[in-house]
Amino acid sequence: MGKTVKHKHFGEKPKLSYITGSVKGIQRERNQDRAYVLDGPGYHLFIIFDGVSSYPESYRYIETFMEFLDEHHHEWLDNEKEGLGQLLYLAYLHCRKTSIAGSTTISALFIPDEKQLPKMVSIGDSRVYAFRRKNIVSLAEDDNVPEMPNILTRWVGHDYLLAEDFRPVEVALDNQFLLCSDGFYGVMEENREAFYRALKLPELEGIKEELYRLMEGKNSDDASYILVRRG
Repeated sequence: MGKTVKHKHFGEKPKLSYITGSVKGIQRERNQDRAYVLDGPGYHLFIIFDGVSSYPESYRYIETFMEFLDEHHHEWLDNEKEGLGQLLYLAYLHCRKTSIAGSTTISALFIPDEKQLPKMVSIGDSRVYAFRRKNIVSLAEDDNVPEMPNILTRWVGHDYLLAEDFRPVEVALDNQFLLCSDGFYGVMEENREAFYRALKLPELEGIKEELYRLMEGKNSDDASYILVRRG
């Protein structure tokens, strides 16, 4: 996770900070996860993409999706517009027009600077966690077969998604959120207490180092995360 980690501080009202990390899975030839962060005027958008490994060009599909977001987010998100779902749906339609053999899960968290509550969109089995008291809680159900968790029932790249699939849901304004791919939380859930302690460390650099130590050599799948902290 070393070189791929970033950290940034935003303005004072409210103050947000974040770190991101991504490491290739031991059993993967290429890392097809991506962590996307958009610092817009009056809002912040965080997205974890987990490229479906059975598609060889999932990373290209994700990059095309992110390019669409870069080019079109202003018209759907600026000036307190509530167009997150439509923006993501249009990016999906744009990718469908390409011949790229790729698919991805998506977990998106939109945090406005004030007034409105955060909004979340989650399709697939990547996750958004909120930190509450002495625990972390997943905010969405995984789109998979419970008896066979590697089998997705919904993903971005599936031909039959509708605008309704991208409709955001409001979430409580917690002080810390974790977005991550299944390669990350698969390791985290096996050592939950140690990861919780690491994620609650006061300094972001310390969190980054400890997460790398806890993850190193243990993730068979690509493992990616975004940690968002308020205040």
